[in-house]
Amino acid sequence: MSMASLSRVMSGLLSSKKGLEVTGHNIANVNTKGYTRQQLMHHDAGYLTVGFNGGVPMQVGTGVNDTEVRQIRDSFLDQQFRTQNSMLSYYQTQTTVMNEVETILDEPYGEGLSELLNNFWGQTQKLSANPENIEERMAFIQSAYTLMERAKQIQDSYTEYQYNLNEQVEESVKNINELTDGIVEMNAKIVAAEQTGQKANDYRDIRNNLIDELSSYMQVDVYEEGDGSVSINAEGRALVNGPFKNEILLKQSQPMSPFKVPAFKSGGNLFNLTKEINSTNGNDGASLKALLVARGPAVADAGTSWKDITLNDSKSASEEGNSYIIPELQKNLDMLMMEVADVVNSALDGEGIGIHEGLQGVQVFIPIKENQLMTTSNMQINPELLETGGYNKLGTVSITGNIGDNSKIQELLTAWNEPKEWYKNKDGTVDPNAPFERTLDIPDFFNQYVREIGQKGSVNASKMNEKTSIVTSVTNEKFSLMAVSLDEELATMMKYQYAYNASARMVTMLDGMIETVINQV
Repeated sequence: MSMASLSRVMSGLLSSKKGLEVTGHNIANVNTKGYTRQQLMHHDAGYLTVGFNGGVPMQVGTGVNDTEVRQIRDSFLDQQFRTQNSMLSYYQTQTTVMNEVETILDEPYGEGLSELLNNFWGQTQKLSANPENIEERMAFIQSAYTLMERAKQIQDSYTEYQYNLNEQVEESVKNINELTDGIVEMNAKIVAAEQTGQKANDYRDIRNNLIDELSSYMQVDVYEEGDGSVSINAEGRALVNGPFKNEILLKQSQPMSPFKVPAFKSGGNLFNLTKEINSTNGNDGASLKALLVARGPAVADAGTSWKDITLNDSKSASEEGNSYIIPELQKNLDMLMMEVADVVNSALDGEGIGIHEGLQGVQVFIPIKENQLMTTSNMQINPELLETGGYNKLGTVSITGNIGDNSKIQELLTAWNEPKEWYKNKDGTVDPNAPFERTLDIPDFFNQYVREIGQKGSVNASKMNEKTSIVTSVTNEKFSLMAVSLDEELATMMKYQYAYNASARMVTMLDGMIETVINQV
């Protein structure tokens, strides 16, 4: 018995008290999102040699010390979660985009463009059967007008959605900068708090939550430094380095374009959008990247080159992940409507009837702004046809025919169902960036257009579900490791409580023994 004995017992008392505090902290945060279970680690305080027995030292322990309060966390699972979470966010965004596109098209259950194309075809057949009938001529003009207006509405909706996606890009960049500010702030607090050798675990939880959220916007790699701070690389470039951050700015995607792309303040775009984005290339991650791929660099039409619609300029837009979604849809729809206008105008180039008999008919579709490409947005029904009696100017009569002649209308019906090479240039060449050639008539081209949208949506939804399962599995594995279990914590609390009580009884006993010795002196 000595004062050293009291010191040994007190170390056990204080260590048990610390264990109770850590356990209580775990229980108090059982429902705190992102909280990591903490565990008090102990080690022997050291030993005193009090003699030797046959050359073997006889040692007496000097108590127990607290090593650290550690987090029960696996850095490998953290990185795996962030990688898969980034991919999940990419496909979630892509799926949302394709769902919106399907809503815009309103196929096949609403009054979609395919139904209006069929209506126009049906009305053309009726006109062929009775070309001089006033009602049929008026109905033909009306069906052409309805078809054109629906196509305009779709193109306008595409453009409006592009602007909406651009706003989401700007909001995402704002959120990224706020998250990196928070990470830099936590780095500073952790470095300051851990200079004493203790872990700033609650700050670390906050930082890890911020990094997890950041991983949904971009692909990140995280490295912990010796001082407790972290460095983060985003898309292979330094984003955070201890107390410093590489701010993300917005710049024009193209000259004269209203759309923005994220770029590092130090220079260079955040994302490399010069090769196909797919799982083979391992770059199919980040919701912000998905927004950029969906929106594209600018509003497109039939005059936009395929090179401006593809990511990899040396490959076709048909390659998986090699095209901007909305611009490709805009260009293809424009090509369809320009073909419709060309077929109708080329066929119905005869003479009119009635008061216009013997006179050259007028074109059905004309540009709103002359000397500009007659894209969907620059297309109108000839105002002369919409005037009172304008139906007489419909050029349905051949030069040698009479008002009942339907040969020009038959030309239209034939051309309508004639397969065409949609992606071949007028000189017979093929743009290497154009989609793979397909020889289709007008209705089949649009059916293929709708079918590809459905296929892309289905593929994205399938990959989203696949990534959801993986993220859920990794999350559950993380949760089983780092989450607080009340049963385990209560068992640990009882262990520390018993140890505390035992140490307290030893203190009481030693105190009495020392008091007795002192009183006997």
